[in-house]
Amino acid sequence: MEKIVHYIKAKVSPEVIAKAKFNGQISYSSIYNWIYNGKLGLKRKDMLYPHKTKVIKTVSANPRVYGNSIEERPEDINRRNELGHWEIDTVVLTRAKNKVLLTLTERKSRLEIIRIIADKSSEAVNCDIYYAHAYSSWERGTNENHNRMIRRFFPKGTIKTTTKEVAQIEIWMNNYPRKMFNYSTPIQVYLGG
Repeated sequence: MEKIVHYIKAKVSPEVIAKAKFNGQISYSSIYNWIYNGKLGLKRKDMLYPHKTKVIKTVSANPRVYGNSIEERPEDINRRNELGHWEIDTVVLTRAKNKVLLTLTERKSRLEIIRIIADKSSEAVNCDIYYAHAYSSWERGTNENHNRMIRRFFPKGTIKTTTKEVAQIEIWMNNYPRKMFNYSTPIQVYLGG
């Protein structure tokens, strides 16, 4: 039980704990039940993604066009058959005008690059990219899932972030076992081609 609590506090999901850390000897549903029933001494807030009600945002009738639409992205990129195609986003830490995190996610391997940049302006981020529609995060789901992983360490309202902290999170994410890769890590997939 102590090992499970250690992994939960290290931001590892119950499913990865069960499959990658205990080789399936414990089911992840058991771990969830132990958490919800208080058997591990953890609270719901200790969960990686405690369920909350979502605010539904409306999309403007005349959204600004920034560049190529994600609908124009070639089908071979959508299929994730080869390395070298990246999703990009920014993670805003506070409402105040501060530095933000620039996140790049390689589509096939899920390799992550995270950098601190001055702001989320187009001048700070200048890439040849396909833009998702406003408030349509499902169009770049891989990157959005990675942003949720980053929020495990930097919840909204985080004021100070160092380059060293960001680098440690990037290393952690790239070495985090993924179900889709049969619990191999993004770095293993990326280096394996």
